[in-house]
Amino acid sequence: AFTIIYHYLFPQLTMGLAWFLVYWKWRALRTGDEKYNQAVRFWAKIFGLNFAVGVVTGIPMEFQFGTNWAEFSKFAGGVIGQTLAMEGMFAFFLESAFIGALIWGEKRLRPKYHCLAALGVALVQLPLAGSRSSSLQCGGPSRLRLRLHILFSSRASIRERSASSVTTKASIEAQFG
Repeated sequence: AFTIIYHYLFPQLTMGLAWFLVYWKWRALRTGDEKYNQAVRFWAKIFGLNFAVGVVTGIPMEFQFGTNWAEFSKFAGGVIGQTLAMEGMFAFFLESAFIGALIWGEKRLRPKYHCLAALGVALVQLPLAGSRSSSLQCGGPSRLRLRLHILFSSRASIRERSASSVTTKASIEAQFG
């Protein structure tokens, strides 16, 4: 749980900071004022560092779903698997390419394309916002209670629940055979 709590701070900061980078880069492109480019350079370094720490805490978190919470992953894998795959594809591949162009591409790209790199970083955040926050937005109070019950229930109760579902399947097969 410590890894998830710690990891959850970093994606939220990157999702918010990305749009500030777009705004400052757009202002620099529009006005030609160097103070906006300086702001982009400063905050892009913080953004990159934040992204790196988010990756470092996110990779062990995904492994922990399989090792520490294997029963939970069996039970809820169909729900959380897609969001983890989306985050892996967007955050680790597409977002990192745009971040590289944003941080190291200012002298290599024209100002217009550097602004597009900042916009790309922010736009990649949109699908991630849904997958990253889906663990909190459960679709209503009853589903939230269900998820909290599943999350905080003991392993014994999960085993009992899965054993009863096996018994139910066996009794249905015997009945309708």
